[in-house]
Amino acid sequence: MINIVYIVLGGGQFIAQTISSAIDKKKQWDLYEKNNLNWLHRESLFDLDTTIRTVCSQEVYFEEVREMENLVLITCNDKEDIKILKRRSRYIETNMEKTFVFEPRLKYHRELYNHLIDKEKDFFQLSVSDLWNSKSFLDRMKECMFFLQLPFDENELRYGHKKWILSNLTHEKNTKGDKL
Repeated sequence: MINIVYIVLGGGQFIAQTISSAIDKKKQWDLYEKNNLNWLHRESLFDLDTTIRTVCSQEVYFEEVREMENLVLITCNDKEDIKILKRRSRYIETNMEKTFVFEPRLKYHRELYNHLIDKEKDFFQLSVSDLWNSKSFLDRMKECMFFLQLPFDENELRYGHKKWILSNLTHEKNTKGDKL
């Protein structure tokens, strides 16, 4: 089982889709062209491989995560990562736009990361900002696929990443000005 743990709006579902495409070779990236759909609803339409589990960090205890095999943790440890989460919260409808929700979830997620480091857990770390830089994304996903012992198809991932980025930009542009 491959386990992807992320903070809400951190791109966990996108990473699951990326890894799934390497396992089952399904090309589902065109779903990102359906920008009239609610973001979270559209994410649920992707058919992920059954060997992949995604979970938001606030839904699990530290010990549960420590026991996970093939763990990919999407981290949010610097100002750029936080800036990206806050930006996405303006056009993807979740409760993360509320400070009283955002701050404790971020703190819990960081404490989880520190716990895994302290316990010397073997895991692959991707930062939220890695997902927003094409070169960094491809470099880090190549390393991630090596960690998971999966094939790496640079062209496929480049194509999927471009679709994801363009969809984010389209959703952001289509959001009412009063939210931005």
